[in-house]
Order: sequence, then structure tokens, then C-alpha cells
Amino acid sequence: MKPSTEYSGEYRPENMKTVESLAAWHEKRFKIFKEDPATWKDIDYVSFETLPMLQEIKAVRHVMAKYNRADDRPKPWWISCVFPNDDLTLPDGSTVATVVSAMLSQSDTEGQPPWGIGINCTDIKKLAPLISRYEAAAQNILGPDIQWTWLVTYPDGAQGSVYNTETQQWEIDPEMRAEGPQIPWHEELAEIVRETAERGRWKGIVVGGCCKTTPDSIGKLRKRLEERGS
Repeated sequence: MKPSTEYSGEYRPENMKTVESLAAWHEKRFKIFKEDPATWKDIDYVSFETLPMLQEIKAVRHVMAKYNRADDRPKPWWISCVFPNDDLTLPDGSTVATVVSAMLSQSDTEGQPPWGIGINCTDIKKLAPLISRYEAAAQNILGPDIQWTWLVTYPDGAQGSVYNTETQQWEIDPEMRAEGPQIPWHEELAEIVRETAERGRWKGIVVGGCCKTTPDSIGKLRKRLEERGS
């Protein structure tokens, strides 16, 4: 989206920051697929990704609660957020604990939690600590004795590059260059997935890549995961 508002949450017009306005925006687009039987039949999963605001998570929950209540066989769906900040908060400043609470809480208006929750379009260096915070928050909400939702994660493959939202170009980060050679993206992600899977908290893990990953990146990741039995 221009001007890269998925990284800032500075949606235009200004009234696009309320739960009501965001829910209306998402519902209008969701209905295009839902109300066409042939199209809806071909859809396996519904993804709301790269969300930068707490209010948008709540808006999506409201939309999906409305439609899932009227659907005998609702589609699996997930919410995934973007974390560009160094302090591991959303662009609007929301903490991981607040984000996960909004994703997993249950009420009459929110309905059942999503099939999966996750992280996308985020620097892979932040992924492991973010997952740890997701797990701590989920345990506080759901407790230790309940197997949680699926975890969905597809970090970017920039490795040493930073997206400039002004120029809308990828630029080499001088600090990353000074650190020297990077661990290959597929190796780093496979190790994070292995460690997460070993903790055994999630029903399963969906893993992939976002910005600057390629079919070759995903092929190498799949091979590495298969070698490790993940």
C-alpha cells in the first residue's frame, strides 16, 4: 500500500482508525469472495496479514465472528501482524501481550479465536524473540494445559536490507553490513521452526517467506525442514 501504510498504520482518511471503519473496509472486501459460491469453494484459507494496528485486529475479529456464526463449515483463517519496531511492538505501539490478547480473547462479539495467529513481513532477526513473547502471552490467556492455535510465520528475506518507506526501495543497512556474512535465510528460519516445534505448544506451524524471498528460498527452506524432520 502507498505510502507504505502497512508499516506505519497511518491509514487515510483519518477515520480509518476506528474498529467500526476498519471492520466495514474488511467486510466489503471479504464479501466479494464469500458471496461468490464458486470462488468461495476454491478458497482453502483466509488470511488477514501485515496488520499494523490493534484496532484492526479487533475489526477483523468482529467481521469473522459475524460470518462464522452463519457458516456451518467456516474456513480456517489467521491474523498476522508486522513488527518493524526495534522494541518488538506494532507500528501503533501495541505490545505483543496486547496483540495476542486481542487475537485470542473470546466474547459474543469476537466469536471463536482464529485458526492461527502469527507474524509476517518482519525481519527474521526479530522472529525468535517475537515467538517467545507470543508464547508467553498465549499461556497467560489460554493456560498451559490447552494446545493453542496454529502459529503462522513468514518473515521477510531482506537479510541486511531495510525498506525505506519514503523512497519505497530496499537499502543496505550499514550496521548489518558491519556484522559481516549472514546466516542463510532458510537455515536461520528452519532452526527457529525446529526450536519452536520442540516446545510443543502450538497445534502446528505454517511457515513461509515474505518480502524478497523467492521460490528458490522456499525450496531450500522446505528441503532443510524435511532434513530435520520438522
